[in-house]
Amino acid sequence: MQILKADSIAEIKAIVKNLYQKGGILSFWKGASVMASGCIPAHAAYFSIFEASKTKLIDKSSLTIHPYLNGLTGVMATMAHDMIITPFDGNFMLNFI
Repeated sequence: MQILKADSIAEIKAIVKNLYQKGGILSFWKGASVMASGCIPAHAAYFSIFEASKTKLIDKSSLTIHPYLNGLTGVMATMAHDMIITPFDGNFMLNFI
């Protein structure tokens, strides 16, 4: 449905009706399992790396704020997340071509 362009409510209704007629109610969930199988490990890696790097890099006993270290933990977590989710996203989009 993302690749179909609809400019009005009537066109959206026509697209939904066409999609339902071709594949039934399950056609609305096509590809959801692929995205879930990628999102779950990607988010697990994101939060675990974020917390682990925050524990290792930032001294909790210090009252000083470290914006660069906070940013670095976010960058490391985001990179890990994207390394996992990007191949799944590519495979997901190939299903629609």
